[in-house]
Amino acid sequence: MTTATIAVVGSLVGVVLGSALSFLAQYLLAKRTRKWKLEDTKRESYAEFLTSISASYAKAKAGQGDPEEVDLLRATAVIELIAGKQIAEQARGLQKQVTDVHKKLRKRDSAAEQAEQAEVPKTDRARGELIKLFKADLDIPADRDNGQEAGRAGVSGQPSADQPR
Repeated sequence: MTTATIAVVGSLVGVVLGSALSFLAQYLLAKRTRKWKLEDTKRESYAEFLTSISASYAKAKAGQGDPEEVDLLRATAVIELIAGKQIAEQARGLQKQVTDVHKKLRKRDSAAEQAEQAEVPKTDRARGELIKLFKADLDIPADRDNGQEAGRAGVSGQPSADQPR
């Protein structure tokens, strides 16, 4: 082989390797970017879901609000689209439970008082379990205080037993 042939072959090999490595780098960057966007969407959807529960509770306690819980239904639907099966099923179950409890609270009668004493804590525990799943899905370390972040109220809008009132 002549020097010119070796140079041409070397250049062609360099171009092929350079192109392949460039394609691979772009592919990996795009894949990582999609993953980040999905995680951001999950984080926003999970926060919207939990915020909708709290807002619904406040309205129900005041005897107001929409029995259809539109914001909560929308947040649940998004979670069902982007989350895994276990999270989606628990989110839908909690949405139904919250809607039922808040419907009772809106009536402001003896059933509302019973719901306040028995069903709200049960619903809040289910909410705490779902928060643990959300955190695991987002690779956020679990809290030591049963899924409640320090200083934050649960579904009832009231501090939990270990939080100041």
